[in-house]
Amino acid sequence: MLEKCSHIFRDDFQVVTVWEYSRRQLAVKQCLYGHTEAVTCLAASPAYNVIVSGSRDCSAIVWDLSRLIFVRQLRGHNAPIAAVAINEVTVSITSPGPKLEIKSGQAVRFWGNI
Repeated sequence: MLEKCSHIFRDDFQVVTVWEYSRRQLAVKQCLYGHTEAVTCLAASPAYNVIVSGSRDCSAIVWDLSRLIFVRQLRGHNAPIAAVAINEVTVSITSPGPKLEIKSGQAVRFWGNI
């Protein structure tokens, strides 16, 4: 039976909220601040204990899930980030341009090992 777990949500603001479920109650564990515009997407890596948030501010932020702290901000997009993904094998992060469908000439940003 699941006694205690964490859930991570984004909202229409600049905040990533980590919730904890314990003893049949859901409570805010920590709010993570760093984006200057709305958070649009999240990716999690339980293997490496990190999450990555993408935002309309054209940046992605890597967060440490163990300590619930900012690790680093990834810049380089010239448009809001619509999706992020974490490669569990190489511990790298990718994000397509403003749309999920990648067309000829559209950038896919690749950040090396986090």
